[in-house]
Amino acid sequence: MGRCHERPHRHAGASRKSPVEIFADAASVVTRSPYAEVTGLKHGKLGRWTDGVAEMRSAAPSSPATGTRTTKSC
Repeated sequence: MGRCHERPHRHAGASRKSPVEIFADAASVVTRSPYAEVTGLKHGKLGRWTDGVAEMRSAAPSSPATGTRTTKSC
């Protein structure tokens, strides 16, 4: 008891997404629709937020070839 175990973590292309990533994906679909333009969603806070998310994703560095790292969890 009390030992730390190393466990592999996937990143940059992992199949699991955080709740924020899931919401960002859904919000970007909504704000890019023709209805978003009519209702004003595209130019509101949600539209600006999804634009920022898209910009951050495009500026993210490419992942290493291995795609895994290990962290200790206690």
